[in-house]
Amino acid sequence: MHIFFDSVPTHLIAGVDQASFELNAEKAFHGIKNVPSEPELHVIHFQSSENGVRYGYWFQSKSSDFVELNYDAGQEIYVPRTLNKDEERRDAENKFGALQAFMMPFPQIDEENSWHELTKYIKWRDVQYGAGCSGEFAYVDSSITTSEENLKLFKTLRRRVDTSKADIVAPVSEAVLNYTPVVFKSLEALRPDHKMEDFFDKSWYLSNIILPKYHNSSMYSLLGEFQWAFLNAIFFGNYGSSLQWHNIIELICFSSKANVQLVQTFDETLSRQLRVFPEVYFDVLISGSVWRKCLLESPQKDQLSQTLKVIEERFPELISGNASDSENDSTDSTDEDAPVIVEKITYRGHLRSY
Repeated sequence: MHIFFDSVPTHLIAGVDQASFELNAEKAFHGIKNVPSEPELHVIHFQSSENGVRYGYWFQSKSSDFVELNYDAGQEIYVPRTLNKDEERRDAENKFGALQAFMMPFPQIDEENSWHELTKYIKWRDVQYGAGCSGEFAYVDSSITTSEENLKLFKTLRRRVDTSKADIVAPVSEAVLNYTPVVFKSLEALRPDHKMEDFFDKSWYLSNIILPKYHNSSMYSLLGEFQWAFLNAIFFGNYGSSLQWHNIIELICFSSKANVQLVQTFDETLSRQLRVFPEVYFDVLISGSVWRKCLLESPQKDQLSQTLKVIEERFPELISGNASDSENDSTDSTDEDAPVIVEKITYRGHLRSY
């Protein structure tokens, strides 16, 4: 696949997968060539300023040989489209022949194929469902909330506003991320006759509700959502995605009856994520209380050897007890349904200038 940029109207930080680069309107930039077909899943992301919303698109590189990104001045975003029609394809082939020498080769970050490891459980149909789309591109940005966040906000408003003076209707048209609802204090999670047991051990909730109801009884499907939520958190600074990432960590760590082999796979997956987690996001996207519970108190704490090794190398404060609680630590809040406002997140990555 080759990706054309129709123009660069302003200074821009753009990126594809784990690589990012700076673009300037004064310098010609015609796109990215040779996006690999394996792995098939990729993401292209943008931010126009340090304070701007970070946004982007997930896509499959096998969906088309050519993609064009057109800048929409009204929305101030790039909008992608595939060039699959016969005439479009012929024009694209001619355009590529003329411009390929001025296009950036797909950047290689490492020789370990880490992008494959970070995405190998993610299925495109689940990305489409999660982003609420059916097309060839799945849009995500830093401001999109999750369906669970919207429900919490709706409940909070219902409690706090005098409903005799105003009718409150839950928003239905706003874009949301459709993650699996993981609510540890819900009626689904706590059986009436086993509330205390289910509160401390999530095994029943995982095996009887979460997996069969939302993942066709596949732990690998849940791991795919786990990977996608993590990447949406670090690429877009999406707060709801960070919450979901932590929810799944806590769900698996506190499931004492989870399959041993699958816990090992989870440990490997989580350790790889922590190796690429941007340190600049630590205070905003890491929940100290969740990590301390999972690493020091959970039934699976002795099965997380790879994760613990990375934490000792990169984030020792998580196990020393010196990590300050971030905005993510909502589990101990006096009002667990209260909406949360997160400070802006500035993107950092492997920057090149073009």
